[in-house]
Amino acid sequence: MTKKIIRDILIKKRPPSKKRGEPKISESNSQNLSRKNFFNKTNWTSKNKRKTEVKRIKKGKVMFVVLVCSLSIILCIKTVNIFSKTIVRLVIHKEVISIDTLLTTSRDGASDLPLETMEISATKQKIIKATGVKNVETKASGKIRIFNSFSSQTQTLIANTRFETPDGKIYRIDKTVVVPGAEIKEGTISPSSIETTVYADKPGEEYNIGPTDFTIPGFKGGVRYDKFYGRSQSNMEGGFKGEVPIINEEDFEIAKKELQKLLGDELVKQALLQTPEEFLLHKDTIEISFSNSQIQDSVPSQNDKKTEFIFEESATLFAPLFSKNKLAQILVKKYLGEEFQDTVSVANLENLSLGMLNRDTAENTAVLRIVGEVEFVWLLDEEKLKEALIASAQKNSDDVSGVFKDYPAIDSASVMFRPSWWKFFPNKTSKILVEST
Repeated sequence: MTKKIIRDILIKKRPPSKKRGEPKISESNSQNLSRKNFFNKTNWTSKNKRKTEVKRIKKGKVMFVVLVCSLSIILCIKTVNIFSKTIVRLVIHKEVISIDTLLTTSRDGASDLPLETMEISATKQKIIKATGVKNVETKASGKIRIFNSFSSQTQTLIANTRFETPDGKIYRIDKTVVVPGAEIKEGTISPSSIETTVYADKPGEEYNIGPTDFTIPGFKGGVRYDKFYGRSQSNMEGGFKGEVPIINEEDFEIAKKELQKLLGDELVKQALLQTPEEFLLHKDTIEISFSNSQIQDSVPSQNDKKTEFIFEESATLFAPLFSKNKLAQILVKKYLGEEFQDTVSVANLENLSLGMLNRDTAENTAVLRIVGEVEFVWLLDEEKLKEALIASAQKNSDDVSGVFKDYPAIDSASVMFRPSWWKFFPNKTSKILVEST
């Protein structure tokens, strides 16, 4: 039988050489590293998913950081915008003119300058201590009613007619008194009466008595004595004889001046508080009159000698009021021209010297003299200026310098931002602050 040489030849395979450091693969591992397992799709898919997940997480973190930074920047911008402001500093055009002029004013509207008036009255008291003494003699006095039960005819009692108390004290009337006649009806007499004041015959406290009846000594011994009589209507008071504390003339004048100053200051303060904002009350035109300077006291008794007295003073303030706007317009027209009446005003009316001349209280007219350095100031509508600045900033990329040239009232202007690095012009008028000098 013929041999098949090729088939019978055994080819010995050389085992693969081992590389240094290469781990020895066991038979079991060899089985696991079969071609089927080596190219297992599940292993590759799992790795890809993990890589994708890691990338997605990294991308999410980056986006979160970017979002937080963006929101922070927006929040900062919003915050700065809320608290930021733009300050516009202006130097307003002014002119100073020295004047000395006379203006006619009246309450009936006959003059260009209407006249209004203010009148306030007040009374004030002050305690004054007595610093001296003097001898005083005063007579007691009081009210009595004199009755006529004698006849229907009147009875005249002349001044100094005496009236006597049961204990013999004499009081007199100081003027003639006519006592009306009694009423007689069906034979019955109804007494008539009249009230008057009687005064003690002598000074002294012993004449200070309570209610009592009086007889008329002049009728004593006649038929009228029992038919004419007096009866007290009040106590007899005020009788005194002796030394009493007094206020000397010098202390009186000092107290009077102090009280008048207090009254005057208080009235002026009240007048200023009551003056409407649109009116001018000038201190130079205020008039204060004082009256009823008196010391309220009573003659002290022996057991109660006063050492302090109440001094009372009354005062009345009169002051003319002028419309600030009307007065300013008159001065502007007179010294600058009629065309400036609506665009120029006067800044220092209170600082001018004003005086009232030829005041006629009956006709309610007066001549007002004004002297001083008048500061004429050009008027500016700040709201319109703000609107013009915003419009210019939006049109010219925040450049507003050209706006100020259109306003004759502005001599110079500057714009400042707060904070200083925030150079954006606001789009709201409330964010613009105008400071004028």
